Amino acid sequence: QSSGKSSVLESIVGRDFLPRGSGICTRRPLVLQLHGCEPGEVACAKFLHKPKVVFTDFSEVRKEIETETTRSLADKGSKAVSADPIMLSIKA
Repeated sequence: QSSGKSSVLESIVGRDFLPRGSGICTRRPLVLQLHGCEPGEVACAKFLHKPKVVFTDFSEVRKEIETETTRSLADKGSKAVSADPIMLSIKA
């Protein structure tokens, strides 16, 4: 059921940050808050589960989504899905 949802979100944000690959990539919902940057301000991202960590490298945001998904579903199998959302705030 891939219909470009990830590409649309990344286009709006202006950064590549969502997991890619074959099979199930979106195993948990992502609640995304978008905030505008002031001129000269650095784009960044924060996760609710890591409130003190500020990500400025968006490849690290992708890795954190993958890591948090794997962590939360580790004992449920490689094709398991969850309704528990990952909360992400991006300023770009």
